[in-house]
Amino acid sequence: MENSISFYFQMDKNEEFSLKSKKDFIEMGERAYNSAGEYFSIFEKCFNMIVTGKHKALCTNIAFACELYIKSLLFRECVDCRKKHDLLELYNMLPIKIKEGIKEIHPCSNSKKDRFELELKELGKAFIVFRYAYERKRLAWNIQFLIELVLTLRYYTSTVFSKNREKEELNV
Repeated sequence: MENSISFYFQMDKNEEFSLKSKKDFIEMGERAYNSAGEYFSIFEKCFNMIVTGKHKALCTNIAFACELYIKSLLFRECVDCRKKHDLLELYNMLPIKIKEGIKEIHPCSNSKKDRFELELKELGKAFIVFRYAYERKRLAWNIQFLIELVLTLRYYTSTVFSKNREKEELNV
């Protein structure tokens, strides 16, 4: 194979979407929402990892799904949050009405509603920390709050995106 040419793809060189118009933001929100759903599906299929001692890998997935769900809402609000990963920071970028809606439906089963933001702060960097958990002597976190958060965000975003799809279909 004398004349064969090798090709490879450098992932970080793939073209990124631009966010120049409301339509761009809405499309990015839809993409983030769909991507969050993919990570949520892994959580559903691998839930038993919580009891098998492989929970850090699952929590990485859960935390990333939470990040993407929040980002999907932010993109719909025309907020560029692509370089942000902290859950509390992202949450704080949301309009008050959305923040209140999320907080209201989150069960806070092993915590109190008035600790919601503190719980988010403590889990804020979960996606970043869990990926490199092997570098830490130990990890402590509220796994129940994290699981309830992903379930809450999934429910909340599904209602937002389904309502918006219905409006878009009526306008067609």
